[in-house]
Amino acid sequence: MFSPADAGRMLLKPFPQPELGSLPDIAARSGRQSRTTPQVAENLPRKMAQHRPAPGLRPEQEEEWVAGGAVAWVADREGGAAGEWARRKHRGTDRFKRGLFVRVAIASGKGGTGKTTVATNLAWVAAQEEKSVVYLDCDVEEPNGQIFLRPAVSWRKPVTVPVPNVDLAVCDYCGQCGEICQFSAIVCVGERVLVFPELCHSCGGCDLACPLSAITEVPREIGTLMAGHRGPLRYVQGLLNIGEAMSPPVIRAVKAEAREEDLVIIDAPPGTACPVVEAVRDCDHVLLVTEPTPFGLHDLNLALDTVQTLEIPCEVVINRAGLNGSATEEFCRRRGVEIVAEFPDSRRVAEAYSRGELAAESDPEFRDRFRSLLAHIEELR
Repeated sequence: MFSPADAGRMLLKPFPQPELGSLPDIAARSGRQSRTTPQVAENLPRKMAQHRPAPGLRPEQEEEWVAGGAVAWVADREGGAAGEWARRKHRGTDRFKRGLFVRVAIASGKGGTGKTTVATNLAWVAAQEEKSVVYLDCDVEEPNGQIFLRPAVSWRKPVTVPVPNVDLAVCDYCGQCGEICQFSAIVCVGERVLVFPELCHSCGGCDLACPLSAITEVPREIGTLMAGHRGPLRYVQGLLNIGEAMSPPVIRAVKAEAREEDLVIIDAPPGTACPVVEAVRDCDHVLLVTEPTPFGLHDLNLALDTVQTLEIPCEVVINRAGLNGSATEEFCRRRGVEIVAEFPDSRRVAEAYSRGELAAESDPEFRDRFRSLLAHIEELR
C-alpha cells in the first residue's frame, strides 16, 4: 500500500518511466489485488467528461491530470516503479508552460530573515526599470507583501477545492469509496456514509471508484485570491481561510495567475514543509535568504537540503550582514553555494520598514544593491 514515505520519495526523486500499458491492462493486472481498480478504469471516460481542472492547472493540462490521477490509483495497486512513476506524473502536471521569462522563488528556512523584504524590493526595482514583473505572495497563511507594495486591488475571488457529495438515494453502501481513500476523508459505516471535507485531498478517487456513480464533486471554499497592481507591477496574493490545514491548493491557485512576464517573483512561505515545496516547485531559481545568526545558519542548512533535493539551482542572500557572518560564509563555501547579495544591518532601513516603506525606495545604497541582484537574475534567462 502507498505510504507517506513513498509520497516523499516520489515527489523528490526522479523515476524511470516504464511501459504502463493501457488502463484496462493495468486494471486487469491490479484487479487481483484490489476490487476498486477495475472500476476506476471503467469510470475514467465519465470522469474526463465531467472533470474541472484542479487549482493551478492550465486547461491544456486537464486531460493529462485526469489520466495521470487514474493511472496513479490503478498502478499504485500494482506497486513497483510503475506505481511510483504514475503518482509522480499525477503530482507533477501542475507545471507551468515554459517561456523566456524567469521564475524566481525567494525562500528561507525560518521566518523573519527578510524574505519578503527581498522579494518586494526586488519586484519594485524591476518595475522601476520598466520590466514586466509580477509578485506572487505564496505565503498564504500570512501574506504581507501588500503592506510594502500597497497595490490597488483589481479583483478578489474564492479558491475552492472539489470534495465528494454522496447521493444516498443511489448509494448501496458498498464501501469502495472508503477503501480507495488514503486519508479516511470518506468512510462507509453500515448504511451511513461519512464525509470529512477537511481531510479530503481532492484526488477524485472515490468518484472514480464508485460503481453506481453515486458520488459527485462539489466545490468547497478554502481561501481567497486577490490581485492588484502598483503601476506596471502586478500583484497576486492568496489567503488561506482560518482553520484550514492544507495551503498547497491556494498556493497553486496563486501560481496559476502568472502570465509570461519578464520576471515572476514568488514569495514563498518560510520553513521546509509541503507549502514551501509547492511554492518553489518548477521555479527556474531559488534565492535563500538568511541572517548571520546561529538559528539562521541552522535553518539555512535545512532549506538548502530541501532545494537541492528538488534539484533547483539556488543561491544565498544574506540579510543584516555584518553582525557575524563568518560562519555563514564558511558554510556556503563548504556546501558550494554562492552568496550573490548582502544587505547590511541599517537603522534607516529598519525605520522605513516600521513605516511599511520599501528599503529600495528610502535608501539609495539599498536600491543599488537590489539593482545588482536584479542584473544577476536576468543573466539566468
